[in-house]
Amino acid sequence: MTLQVFGEGDAMGPLRPEQQPALEQEVPELGLEIRFSRLSEYLSYVESQGCSQNVASFVGNGTLRPCVMGYEDRPPTAARSTPRSA
Repeated sequence: MTLQVFGEGDAMGPLRPEQQPALEQEVPELGLEIRFSRLSEYLSYVESQGCSQNVASFVGNGTLRPCVMGYEDRPPTAARSTPRSA
């Protein structure tokens, strides 16, 4: 049995719609059309391809920050932010 620990830096969820194309470009070797927004949806997709998973996952900062703040290069603030749409 193998355990995979992933999500340090980037993760496959949570994702906002504007994050999906950027992730597709980052991992072209996977050949994925990213049509999921939650980690559980990604794991279901992997399982549907015939691969069972034993995983522990972090929510990566590289995924969480754009999900909360968008891709704007600025420091975070104490106020809750909503990403600007492109």
